[in-house]
Amino acid sequence: MSEKRNFATPFNNLNSHYDLVIIGSGINGAGVLRDAALHGLKTLLIEKDDFFSGQTSSKSSKMLHGGVRYLQNFDFPLVKEALEEKKIWLKLAPHLCKPRQFLLPIFKDSPYKKWEIQAGMFLYDFLSDFSPPRTGVYPKEKTLELVPQLKSENLLGSGFYSDAVVDDQKLALYCIHHALQFPNIHATSSTNLKYVYELNERNSLFLQLKLQYQSVSNIEKNISCAHLVFCTGPFTDQLLPKIGFPNWKNKMLLSKGSHLWLSPSILKKPLDYNIVMQDKMGRVIFCNSYSDKILLGTTEEPWDQNESPASAEISHKETQYLLQSFHHYFPDSQLRRDTYGNFESQFIQGSFAGIRPLVKEDSAKNDRGKTSRYHKIFRPHPRCQVILGGKYTTFRSMCQDILRPILKSENKIYNKNLTLLPFDGSPLI
Repeated sequence: MSEKRNFATPFNNLNSHYDLVIIGSGINGAGVLRDAALHGLKTLLIEKDDFFSGQTSSKSSKMLHGGVRYLQNFDFPLVKEALEEKKIWLKLAPHLCKPRQFLLPIFKDSPYKKWEIQAGMFLYDFLSDFSPPRTGVYPKEKTLELVPQLKSENLLGSGFYSDAVVDDQKLALYCIHHALQFPNIHATSSTNLKYVYELNERNSLFLQLKLQYQSVSNIEKNISCAHLVFCTGPFTDQLLPKIGFPNWKNKMLLSKGSHLWLSPSILKKPLDYNIVMQDKMGRVIFCNSYSDKILLGTTEEPWDQNESPASAEISHKETQYLLQSFHHYFPDSQLRRDTYGNFESQFIQGSFAGIRPLVKEDSAKNDRGKTSRYHKIFRPHPRCQVILGGKYTTFRSMCQDILRPILKSENKIYNKNLTLLPFDGSPLI
């Protein structure tokens, strides 16, 4: 697939009215656009930067997974839904989504006992309707046979299960590209939403949007829409009060998640399995192996509500935390400490940090690790929806929750099977 994103609709070619306008081109915005196109809605997607360049979807752990770590929070319905969605996308987009085997090593000092991991693997299997490949627990000998680089001291064995890795960027771009094959579907990038206000026209209520194209001449355009959807993630709380929703109250508990790209030469032998690592508190870190790199992450750090999510970067503390975890599991790696006791960075090929737009919950008491990954939809206006929270894996079902009430209000029937149409795998223009 070409990496070019030159399929945006020219700003001057935008229509004056749409059935639906979507703000934000992360995976939710892209998914809503595709779903709306499949249902024949005249739809516009607006992105202030380049498509899929925000601070959440594009900064994921590159996985489609049920979420083993959510079992400890008893989020069983979420895990089941995510496992079902994973299976769907493995069928719909096999060129973008690949099944992978994961190992969860168990040590004597692990936060969870071997029987607890075994119970967790069975539960993961159960929630997946016992679909192959099955889960289970390997003994120590089998674990070291599969991953000889792994720390052997105090190793008891490992849980094993199957999930998937995904090219998160390409999946979103394919959603947008697929939508643009339908009539009356537009998508514009480098466009700012300046203001939203009500428009009464022939006794019908619409929303009027003032757009500004980010060019030297700062071209502006007014368009109206019957429905407006915000898929703006961590920017939402800062954005909405500025553009016409003064009564919007902060809804999010922001969390920064950081990752490292490591050179595979950090290990003396290639890593054939993805490894699920746990720190002393039981927090999960994924070590996902590719042919030419290793992805290590993620962290869970509080993010100041007043800081721009666009400024998120991995910190020195996070870098050392991830490298320390890697070193703990692979003590014979090439990783070394400098004279100050910090792990050296010569094997780091790159890094990225994203902001998760978690929804505040009183029960979680600001504990980001325990805050639910369920999505929520808010309505600051009868013709406006705002979606927050959720997981990348479940974006298709999240988009359905957005589209159903829109189609109902337009006296149209929502067809849940339309989003099961596969991509053809053709290159993006």
